Amino acid sequence: MINAQEKILECKDLRISFKTNNGTVKAVRGVSFNLYKGRTLAIVGESGSGKSVTSKAIMGLLAGNKIVEDGHILFDGHDLVKLTDRQFTNIRGSRISMIFQDPMSSLNPIMRVGKQMTEALILKNKSVRKNAAYVFKTISRYLHNALLKIEGIDTKRIDQIFKIIDKDMNLLSEEDRQYLLSFLPKVVSKTENDYLRSIRRIADELTLAQDKYLQGFETFNRDVFKDYIATLSNIKTDTDDPLSEEKDDLAFTFQAALRASLKKLAIAESNIIKGEKLQAKIDEKKFKGVDTSKLELKIRSFGSEIVLLPSDIFNQIRSLFQEFIGNLNSILDTRGTLDATKNSNDVLDFLNQKQNDSWFRLPSSDAKKKAIEILEEVGIPNADRRFRQYPFELSGGMRQRIVIAIALLANPDILICDEPTTALDVTIQAQILDLINKIKKERNLSIIFITHNLGVVANMADDIAVMYAGKIVEFGGVNEVFYNSKHPYTWALLSSMPDLSKRERLEAIPGTPPNMIIPPKGDAFAPRNKYALKLDYEQEPPFFQVSENHYAATWLLHPDAPKAVPPKVVLQRMEDLREYKKNVKKNGGSNND
Repeated sequence: MINAQEKILECKDLRISFKTNNGTVKAVRGVSFNLYKGRTLAIVGESGSGKSVTSKAIMGLLAGNKIVEDGHILFDGHDLVKLTDRQFTNIRGSRISMIFQDPMSSLNPIMRVGKQMTEALILKNKSVRKNAAYVFKTISRYLHNALLKIEGIDTKRIDQIFKIIDKDMNLLSEEDRQYLLSFLPKVVSKTENDYLRSIRRIADELTLAQDKYLQGFETFNRDVFKDYIATLSNIKTDTDDPLSEEKDDLAFTFQAALRASLKKLAIAESNIIKGEKLQAKIDEKKFKGVDTSKLELKIRSFGSEIVLLPSDIFNQIRSLFQEFIGNLNSILDTRGTLDATKNSNDVLDFLNQKQNDSWFRLPSSDAKKKAIEILEEVGIPNADRRFRQYPFELSGGMRQRIVIAIALLANPDILICDEPTTALDVTIQAQILDLINKIKKERNLSIIFITHNLGVVANMADDIAVMYAGKIVEFGGVNEVFYNSKHPYTWALLSSMPDLSKRERLEAIPGTPPNMIIPPKGDAFAPRNKYALKLDYEQEPPFFQVSENHYAATWLLHPDAPKAVPPKVVLQRMEDLREYKKNVKKNGGSNND
């Protein structure tokens, strides 16, 4: 069971499109999944299914023509899709790292390996120093101004003390520190009370607004509500704790999501009207001699292909209010009784630490030592020599090991592998996969493994998400997906896996993936699916639960659907895999070998 494990990343209803000259490509359409500590999630699907777009959204590396229409990627209290580039520098590379498909395109061919590795460490150190300096300056300035407002304080002495602090806190005398601590508890206590008072005020105001504007869809007035949202501009600053390094981005996320939802609501209402008008003209036969199939596509782009109905978007807005109010109330409940004296000492120690962090420059000798240690960890012999070589002097497998080493330099919590073995031959592929598994176990890493080949992830994954046309169509544990798959697309992927032990014709998936500028109505896989029902062409299937952690989006799982048996080759492959697992277990191996 995975429910009892620690959830490290959560992707919720992610929807991403890209503007192109030919139209808006709907690349990711409502993707949701969880990643757990120490587990590997494999995302499998053909090219164009949305796998890499999803992974790049987690890394904050989407192209400039992206449109994040909806959804959240939650990691360590942050919504990654809402972070600015500056905020992402504290996460990308240090908390979440990525290995790309082609190591030669990831490495500079005319820069020595060592330079590229130490450069990453030095640039990260520079980013940490810059962020620490900003935090130190911001909190120091706040304390200085707040102390000057306290009655009876020696303002000249406070100015002199903060001149010393700004120069070097280590030079602050014990007498000056104690003088600060005699007044600082008042500042800390007032700051905490003002912060909680602001949180309570906003929670009460939003609760009243929810009762006033969001009673029901029938009485909802979008224009009036939009005017009210415009008055919420101070929520972001009012929910920030001035003495905290971490600025909670919940308010920013809340307001951005509200604005996006209102925009979606306006578009949905407009598209429905356009679709209805066009449908009325077709019904009145005003298009004599015209190919009405093309008009049907236009209708779908206006009306019935809307991701959500206006009433659904209204429910999302109401859920946003409820979730944000709940978060505010949680802050009020969890902030215990304040020990202002202890907190004052903590504030000064925190300032001192941030100032020291802002000054610490990583010596090049330390960077080189760490880089060589990582090279040895990923199995590169003569690491000191490889450190001085150029990428073009190394083999493809060696280059990929170096890319993995660079990704591990900052000891990340999550490692995203975007088809890391595609450009390598079979024997080297196996070595790289074994290396990734070894690193995962040693570092307790959480891994997202992107691939088009189910065979590759058989020995890698704990959980598998099968993607098609921007959606997850089946999700479950590796054993469930391999031995008890339910979606015809998963069957098609299993059928197309080569089996070297048998002389059989390799099955191909008929047709091509759909045009995602106008996604097909209903189940996107239906035109290529020999098991497709009439309903598949009309209505998109929901997720049906197969077991506790196994779901599939196919009408074949509906109680009234005719029974469908997987292809013979898939049944045989499942049986072969079961037999293989039994032999491995019998010989003392693990189920993931």
